[in-house]
Amino acid sequence: MTNTSLSSEQAALQAAITWYAQLSSGEASEADHIAWQAWRDQSTDHETAWQQVERITGKFERVPAQLGIATLTPQKHLERRKALKQLAVLIAVGGAGWQAYRELPWQSWNADIRTAVGEQRTLALADGSRLVVNTDSALDVAFDARQRLIRLHSGEIMIDTGQETGPYRPFVVQTSEGLLTALGTKFSVRQTDGGTLLSVLAHAVKVEPQSAPGQAYTVSEGMASLFSVHGQITLGPLSPQASSWADGFIYADNLPLPQFIAELQRYRKGWLRLAPELHELEISGSFPVKDTDAVLHSIARTLPVNITMFTRYIVLLQPRAT
Repeated sequence: MTNTSLSSEQAALQAAITWYAQLSSGEASEADHIAWQAWRDQSTDHETAWQQVERITGKFERVPAQLGIATLTPQKHLERRKALKQLAVLIAVGGAGWQAYRELPWQSWNADIRTAVGEQRTLALADGSRLVVNTDSALDVAFDARQRLIRLHSGEIMIDTGQETGPYRPFVVQTSEGLLTALGTKFSVRQTDGGTLLSVLAHAVKVEPQSAPGQAYTVSEGMASLFSVHGQITLGPLSPQASSWADGFIYADNLPLPQFIAELQRYRKGWLRLAPELHELEISGSFPVKDTDAVLHSIARTLPVNITMFTRYIVLLQPRAT
């Protein structure tokens, strides 16, 4: 399955907005600042996007060279709200359009349930459903007399729906791209850049894409579907990774190393950089997401890869010298 990508400029702008919100939150660590600077240095698109954010907000004219954490006033919550309002102006005038506007970080900041990078949580909902929340996720839970609704703003969840004893209420997950209604099922939902990835582990889920009102379709057990805001829909067999993350593992079966590193990055603060010479390598196995250092060392033991750490937060994977 393939995803519809934003332009590089739009993707960079959205990333810059996310960095701005994080650095404006009052919760940014030294590691966050190091990773932010590494992101800026990665490409001219990134630096240009960050400068555009600076021009509009006027807040971060320059982050101190010592990467200090105390870059905000004590009124951090007021500053954060102000920053996010300014970002709305940025999107309105910056040309990224409605798609980027809908994905601004304020929904995640104010979500009922949030997980940090590397954190996973398992929750029991009021109806008896089991909810597993993956790394770096944000969602709202809104149950009422008519429906059981989860609004997924970012990240990934797995749901094993409970059996209600009272009147029937549909169990619905809302993402930026549409609605997913459980048909007595276990399934996972991942909010990607510009798309929703649904994986059905039991029974079925009805999908109602926002881009195609009235054109609902059903995804059955053992299948996955990726649908985008632009109306593109793909169907394919379920990936083993669809459920392994809920058990705390990344499962790989001859997975290209760049894809594996991108997945590992979701569970680790900072920056992982893979040398282009390593892009043709593949990796197999089950790797614990709670110990990403151990995963990196395992890669170095089993593949011709050297791991260089510039602090824990900037890691380079390079070819091993022969």
